[in-house]
Amino acid sequence: KFGHGMGVYYEMYCPMAFDFKGAYWLQRKDALVNPYFGAEMLKCGETKKIFKSNGDNQ
Repeated sequence: KFGHGMGVYYEMYCPMAFDFKGAYWLQRKDALVNPYFGAEMLKCGETKKIFKSNGDNQ
């Protein structure tokens, strides 16, 4: 099997990170929390993909 076995992962994207080059990150919660700008732009970005569990919890 290919994939992960626990929960859901969200691929997020911020177009403003790194001087507008953009950056992706993975997080476990669906509510966007941007790690690049701290509290000033915590919600900047969007969800690009959702990776669901393959059901293998080992």
